[in-house]
Parts: sequence; structure tokens; C-alpha cells
Amino acid sequence: MFGLHNIGTVINTSAGKLTIIGDPLIGGEGAGYKARLADGRTVFYKEFNRAAAADLDADQTMRHRWKRTRWLVQARLDKLDSRINAPFAISCDQRAPPGYVCTWIDGLTTLEKWRGNAVPYADRLNVVGQLAYLLSLLHARTVAQGDVNAGNVSIVGMGHGLDVHLFDFGNFNNGDPKLRPLMAGEAEHMAFWLRLGKAVPDMQSDAYAFGVISYEMLLARPVTAGCANVEQMLARLEHGRLPGDPMLGTPQGADQGLPYEILPPSLQTQLRNMLAPTPAFVPRIDAFIAHFKRELGNLIACGGCGMPYWWTAQREACPSCSAPSPAAITVKLPAGGILPIRRNTVLGRGSLGGAHYLSAEHLLIQPVALGAAAAYVRGRNGIKLIRSAGTRLFLPQGSGPIAIAPGDLLELEGTRLEFSE
Repeated sequence: MFGLHNIGTVINTSAGKLTIIGDPLIGGEGAGYKARLADGRTVFYKEFNRAAAADLDADQTMRHRWKRTRWLVQARLDKLDSRINAPFAISCDQRAPPGYVCTWIDGLTTLEKWRGNAVPYADRLNVVGQLAYLLSLLHARTVAQGDVNAGNVSIVGMGHGLDVHLFDFGNFNNGDPKLRPLMAGEAEHMAFWLRLGKAVPDMQSDAYAFGVISYEMLLARPVTAGCANVEQMLARLEHGRLPGDPMLGTPQGADQGLPYEILPPSLQTQLRNMLAPTPAFVPRIDAFIAHFKRELGNLIACGGCGMPYWWTAQREACPSCSAPSPAAITVKLPAGGILPIRRNTVLGRGSLGGAHYLSAEHLLIQPVALGAAAAYVRGRNGIKLIRSAGTRLFLPQGSGPIAIAPGDLLELEGTRLEFSE
């Protein structure tokens, strides 16, 4: 099945002569090698094996792989972003299985190995964000990577220098049935409908596999948590039952990693949908990115236990230790007291010193995000808004919602409300 190359073997490619300089790394479709081009560049060379795939015989499979590899090289998907490690050259020997050439990157660790380490939560978020972005670039070109899994995602560096690289595009899907992919992927990241054998990898199965990775990154535990074997995991995921999910899931494995409840409702829903057993429910990658970016500003570390969770206006306590969740914003009242805004709060004549120019329910203050609130003016005399930057604006009755941030003031006839974190 494999015609493995020895160190020193020279192969003609569209980028010039290539010399094998490393031992083979054998995978399901072929073998990969560290190699060097004649111009001195160190590269990665992957050559497919001769085995028959799907409903094709060995010769048909090889012809199909040649067509697919030519398209992949000509597409130059690596030009979308340097972290998309797609091929830029192809081997030239038509009698042998096709091989392609892509960039060799030093110092990388596969996500499969990296995810088992005690890495900072910020790095996990970075992986989710970067991988989502790279997949969105491919999907915008109507190309699915086709085999998204923890072995085809690699990490270089850490902290602000962390980079995510996406590898192995041999199973891509560009929507052309004449160039269909030839395999379905590996079990842990494979969508249920692919396991049924009635579909080929596409952008929805990419999103499913990304959902598995996102679950593991955001909750710091494997999707296999609480499962005795792969078969048990597959049976559970067939019904969309995620470990620790209070709505659809199973308690097995919930004691590992972080509670599912640390996520805000929108990201909880995104994960459930991405890991749904039916492709019709799986959202696009760019929809996930929109939710993810919108929620990032509400991520906090608990003041009690230090564990991360997303602040929401409805949350009262840390999901890990039950310490009280912080208020969205606080208000210094005219009499000097401090009022934390945790839920919709009405302020009027009774709570603001009894001045006759204030209505009984003069203001409604609504928590919006951590460090932000919205004001609705109900009183007939309105109120003056003084921004922290010095801008002044009179708000008549009926104004709202008016964004309020720390440092802003609301003032009427000497009655002043000061907002702070």
C-alpha cells in the first residue's frame, strides 16, 4: 500500500527538485516527510498511497487523487492566510501517486497533544478564535477542509505569540461532485451523519468538528468525558448529549474541566447546535464568530475561586464556587450610598432624596454588560447626561435606551447620580 521513500530520495515537483531529509510520518491517506527544495527551502511533502478508496478501484482512486491534488495546488489556499498550510506545489511523476508540497513549520505541537496540557484559559480562547477565523476564510471560498480534527490543527508559541495552523487538505470539498472527498475523517470529530455513510465531508461537518474542538477548549475537558469507550461517546453524541449540559446532556464527565454553565446562553446554544446530530441545525462558522466576539467582553475571573466564566445580567453567582457575581455597574446615590445594578432598577423621588422635580419612577436603569447599563427616562422633567469625556446632553421624558458607562453622570437640579465599575 505504501511505497515509502528513503532519506535522500529526490522527487521532481512543480516547485523544483525536492530531497527527502526525514523519516516518514504515516497517516490514513499516505505518508509525509520533511524535505528540502533545490532553492534551499525546508518543506513538508505528503504523498498519497495507492489503496483504493470508497467505490473506486486503485487506478480510479489514483486518477481521482491526481485531479483533486492539481485543483488544490492551483487554488493556492495558503494565500488566504499563512496559517492555512495548504500546498503550493505538486509532484510531477504521473506514474506514481500524487504528492504535494507545503510549508514546513518548526516548533509546532498538534492540538491533540497541546490540549492535554495545563494551558492558560486565554490561550484556549485564542485557539478557538483563530481556528474559527481560518475556517471562515476557507468557507468564504466555498471550500471545506474536510478533516478538521485535533491532529490537523497545530499550535506554535503561547500567549500573545500563539498561532494556530490548519494542516492536511487532502480531504477538501470544493462543492464539485467530480472532485468529491474520498474519506470521512476520524471518529472523535466526525459528524453523526457522516458515520451513517450517506454523506461526504462538507462545511457543515467542518462546523461540527470545530464544535467538538470548541467544546474541549472552552470547557477544558474532552467531549469523551465520562465515556468508557469510543462507542459510548458516539452513541451519546448521536443524540446531541454533551457532558455536563444541563439542558440536553448527561452528568457523566461533568466533574472534569469547567462547568457547562460558565458559558453565556448564546454560546451554550451555539455548541448544542454545532454538535447537533442533524446537519440542518448546524450553524455557519461565521455565525459562531459573531457570538464569540460579542461575548468576549463579558468573560471574567471569579473573585472567589479565580475560575473563568461569562458574566450575564441574569447570573447571580459563579458556577464553580457560588461566589456572588459582580454587578454590571454601580451608582453613587445623592445621599452617598452605593447601589449595585444587578437587575432592572427603578430610581425615583423616594430613593433619590424626595425632590419634587423628580417623578416617582423617574429612571429605569437596566444592566446590559459588565461595565455597561442602559437608562430609560420616565420622569416628565427629563434629566441631563454628562459623559466622562465632558459631553453634555439633555434627555427628555421617553428617552432610551441611553448607554451608560463608568464615569458618566445623570443630573437634574442638583440631584446627581455617579456611575462607576
